[in-house]
Amino acid sequence: LILPGVGTFKMGIESLRKVGWYEWIHENIKYISLLGICLGMQLLADEGYEGINEKDEKPIEGLGLVKGSIKRIKRSQSDLRIPHIGWNNVKWKKANSKIAEGIEDNSDLYFVHSYEFKAVNKENILATTKYNEDIVAVVGKEKILGVQFHPEKSQKAGSMILKNFLTL
Repeated sequence: LILPGVGTFKMGIESLRKVGWYEWIHENIKYISLLGICLGMQLLADEGYEGINEKDEKPIEGLGLVKGSIKRIKRSQSDLRIPHIGWNNVKWKKANSKIAEGIEDNSDLYFVHSYEFKAVNKENILATTKYNEDIVAVVGKEKILGVQFHPEKSQKAGSMILKNFLTL
């Protein structure tokens, strides 16, 4: 299953619930491989803050498939643009991961996002990118994978990600 996404965390989860995919994913996750792309990756987390007033509202419950929280990228530099749009090098933490086969370390991949995945378990972080600080670029747990970048826009390295996923 490929779970793509463009939009807000709140809208994404509400859409999955509305059409029955939230329940279907939970009922079938042990039988399938799942790749979340961009918002799809973020929806894998336990909770997210995008689409709500963070000061006044509780976080929105995510799919809870990879322990973590989705939070706005910190803007500690005045010249740091949010959303993060463009090409960034990806540093593989787990180079032996099947999803990374045939992809050079520090390959450029294409990002478009304002929120980032804050993983609870560091072993679930397969790759990072530098945007002010290290941001999770790829998460993984068993047959569940998520990529913050858009592989469909990331030329050869992105195509390899999709090909590698299909061989899992």
